[in-house]
Amino acid sequence: MAGFGFAVSLTSAWDPRSAVTPLADGAAHRGPGRTSASVARAAATALGDGASVATDESGRLIVADSRLDERAALARRLDRTTTDSDAELILAAFDRWGDDCAAELLGDFAFAIWDAPRGSMFAARDIFGTRPFFYAAIGDRLLAGSEIGQLLATGLVPRQVDDRSLIASLAGRTSSPGWTPFEAVRRLRPGHVLRADRAGVRSRRFWQPPRHATDRASGAEYALELQELVRTVVGARVRATAQPGLLLSGGLDSVSIAAVSAALRAEDPGLPLLHTYSFGYDGFPEADERSISDPLTTLLGQPNTVIPGADAFPLADFANRAPDLDGPELLHSHLLMRHAAEQAASDGVQLMMTGHRSDPLFAEGIFDYLGVLRRGGPMNVLAQARRQASRERTTTRAVLKRDLLRRAPAALWPRYRSTAARDWFRRAVPGGVALPPWVRADALVAHGLEHGAVEAVPASRLAGEARRRRHEAIAWPGHAASAEYLERLNAQAGIRYADPWSDRRLADWVLSIPPARITVEGTDKWVLREAMRGTVPDYARDSGIKAHPGSFYEHGVLTGSRSAIRELLERPRTAERGYVDAGELQRAYVRYQAQGRPRLLEWNAFWRWAMLEHWMRAHDL
Repeated sequence: MAGFGFAVSLTSAWDPRSAVTPLADGAAHRGPGRTSASVARAAATALGDGASVATDESGRLIVADSRLDERAALARRLDRTTTDSDAELILAAFDRWGDDCAAELLGDFAFAIWDAPRGSMFAARDIFGTRPFFYAAIGDRLLAGSEIGQLLATGLVPRQVDDRSLIASLAGRTSSPGWTPFEAVRRLRPGHVLRADRAGVRSRRFWQPPRHATDRASGAEYALELQELVRTVVGARVRATAQPGLLLSGGLDSVSIAAVSAALRAEDPGLPLLHTYSFGYDGFPEADERSISDPLTTLLGQPNTVIPGADAFPLADFANRAPDLDGPELLHSHLLMRHAAEQAASDGVQLMMTGHRSDPLFAEGIFDYLGVLRRGGPMNVLAQARRQASRERTTTRAVLKRDLLRRAPAALWPRYRSTAARDWFRRAVPGGVALPPWVRADALVAHGLEHGAVEAVPASRLAGEARRRRHEAIAWPGHAASAEYLERLNAQAGIRYADPWSDRRLADWVLSIPPARITVEGTDKWVLREAMRGTVPDYARDSGIKAHPGSFYEHGVLTGSRSAIRELLERPRTAERGYVDAGELQRAYVRYQAQGRPRLLEWNAFWRWAMLEHWMRAHDL
């Protein structure tokens, strides 16, 4: 685990060293070791083994929570040595490339620099947001850290909640990726850099893939390229720790990490043995994936620990554990995730991996029949659509309508070209996605959220409709929010978090090739399945069945945690603040009790309400 705290006075004589101790104490679980440094008008603290601080002769100060890849090559470019800390390498990169330095770095990172010669602060965060970064500008003081709780612990940052952010979450309307649950606290968006000085705080995106893709190889050759790339990114994380762990489901994403890790260790016995952790849903066989994970770990010789789910349904720990102060977001599986992290820590695991970000790279139902039409003509489209229809047990006409005709308007009128017209149309025409019945429409109107937040997902400018969708899927703020949650949960157990799929090298590669090479004939993850041929056993590689523990979650909310939900429904604070209609919530829960789980969108919305209500009560907000 690791983290950081940073404080700077942009104009006044305030001593930022007074904030360092509360910034560290506010995230004490991130490591007993603290390394602090200060220069004129700035101070910082690095928490745990994965963070570092450095200064230079010009008065610059840096703190970084990072894991840099290709360090030797970076050190050579900077005329430095590999014995330098990450903070020293990043500071040298900043000295060489200035505000463009983040684009030259590979790995997971969040860092802040007091740029003394310019009298300003510079910060950056990796493109997937694997390392968290929150900040608050209070007058001429700026505080930053790995968790919101650190900033609040200083006593300088108000605890006033941000109604816009919370209402947007309740309504299922995408919020701005820079918002947090607190008005005074903001998030540095993934793939962005930030400058703060007398003129204010501003940020910009530093990562932009090539605008055009080139088709330079066959499908088999692309699969070989990806195979080598996956070996590189998994190896980088396995080698970064003495004891790696993995949350292992039956899906291709985590299965690939386990198999590649075993293959690398077979070639180099000095690599550590991977410990895997799977969830056991006894009594809910439709949710269980051990039919894949158990034989796989036996074959690979990896110790696998099953985390029992019987008493870990949603809200089973209602009386003793609430969502963190950082925010109300809790996964339905939060107890299982926490038990896995705690068990891993007791086993000596130092870094926990997941397969969290594979879907945006290789799946999401992003097919490119428009590209196939341009390159191969209508007969090629028809042949591929027929094969896809056969697999999906639908008609060729349905496939063409969904994946070709309905994508044509977005190809002709992309989001980045139509922002003004689209915004005008959305303001002029009421409606959109139906609200959960308990969310008050007047609350949305009051905060300008009828259609979601402005620039919630920046419009991609890449060439090709499918490539734009892939780019926007990779940059979708919800994925970064989940990564923050997983990183924080593991940090609380004393473990670092990593996701091999959250690697810029993979994102650059995926967006540099035609989308039709990623999903062939409408097969999600086709290129990844081919890349794993011979590494992942066929029964796991070709499995099209991905279990989902929906019935287990339903049991938790409707049966196991009935008393907890009923307590939350008693005079809800969310109703007192004008977010929801308490009567509609009561009626909805009665209906669920009688009829079972409703459609997925409404069910997820009810869970978001329960977590927000639980969070507000637990933290007296």
